[in-house]
Amino acid sequence: MRELNVIRKRGKPETVKVALAYPSTYEVAVSSLAYQMLYYYINSWREYIAERFNTENLRGHHPSPISIETGTPMKKFDMIVFSVHYEPDYVNILRLLLAAEIPPYAADRKGKPVVIAGGPAVISNPEPMAKFLDVAVIGEIETTMPIILENFLESRDNPQDFLDSLNPTQGFYIPARGTEEKVKMSYAPKLEKRFHPTAQIQPLDREPAWGRGTLVEVSRGCFRGCAFCLEGHIFSYYRERPLKDILEIAVEGSLFNQTKRIITVSLSFFDHSKAKEILGQLIDEGLEVSIPSLRAETLDEEALQLIYEAGQRSLTIA
Repeated sequence: MRELNVIRKRGKPETVKVALAYPSTYEVAVSSLAYQMLYYYINSWREYIAERFNTENLRGHHPSPISIETGTPMKKFDMIVFSVHYEPDYVNILRLLLAAEIPPYAADRKGKPVVIAGGPAVISNPEPMAKFLDVAVIGEIETTMPIILENFLESRDNPQDFLDSLNPTQGFYIPARGTEEKVKMSYAPKLEKRFHPTAQIQPLDREPAWGRGTLVEVSRGCFRGCAFCLEGHIFSYYRERPLKDILEIAVEGSLFNQTKRIITVSLSFFDHSKAKEILGQLIDEGLEVSIPSLRAETLDEEALQLIYEAGQRSLTIA
């Protein structure tokens, strides 16, 4: 399989090996900005190597899952990190662990490897997976992953010390401690550019779920509180990415990723205070823009004209 922007690190005997698993298909995995963020952020640490896993070939007799980068079996990794967006994917976590000959119950693993999961499904309700996880991350990547990586380095030979180092007030639920601790959701105060990958995994032989393009998060969270929207309730703290950062990620990303298409990531695009400027400047750069869900009251004639000029021909109004 041919891909752009893959990271392959040699590592040393002491390098921590992280299996970064998305419990769904390859096409869905590469369409997840959170998964891409985790991949590049973990690999930015010289002490770590992150390699990708998904449910590819997880059929029939369930052959042992191997990493995309080097073909290393999952059971050879020190840490397994699952990015979980949808509850139906819970069963795939168990299928991956069983196929890898890793005990699914946390009590049977004794922290080797350490199994961690985060994402909207886990944040909204970690209890269905509590018996299987060492750590459920109730928070965002920017505030939780630095703590996980730093603390694991300090106590990698003693998994219990690592688990003991994770504080519930920082967004960590450790099921083995029980449910008495109050876990606080951990939000990033602002959207820092250093966490947002510009070069992203781009398959050349297969089509991602949303098509080829550079994923650009323009905002996170939502203040609308729509009853049907899980993410809006989980990430109710609304933050905008600065216009300058959005443009830099999009323009540089179009070069690294060899595509003129920009896929914006937000819960309501035109709630961004600079939404029209974002579209106008991306159009001026000769880029095509795909816009996610919109609210009807945020649309006017100018907005619709910009959407048309950006190359989008259909709208999702929620």
